[in-house]
Amino acid sequence: MQTNIMTITINDKTFELKYNFRMFYLYENLMEKSFDFNNINIREMVELLYCAIIARQQYLKYNIIKYDDYMNWLEDNDADKTLTEFMKWMYDNVVLQSELSEKPDVSEDEKVQVEDKSKN
Repeated sequence: MQTNIMTITINDKTFELKYNFRMFYLYENLMEKSFDFNNINIREMVELLYCAIIARQQYLKYNIIKYDDYMNWLEDNDADKTLTEFMKWMYDNVVLQSELSEKPDVSEDEKVQVEDKSKN
């Protein structure tokens, strides 16, 4: 899966967050519901970012940041700006994934040309 990467630094450790299955799986387990871009509140943004961080820490086999430490980091690092950047990154990844999954439309004329060539 091709994605953009978001880099954050927490307690002198730099993480490249990736848009992936693990992040959403952790979110669904934590929140007991799927993430919905059309109906999102601050708590859901905070939790999804935390899940993205944990997913990366699990993958890299780092010690998992405690929730209180995460909230302190978020508060100390301009939470509004951080969450806005994170949601923009999320949106960019959704757009990228939808572009990658779209199949080009083939016109009827092109279909006929392909069929004609296969008959020869």
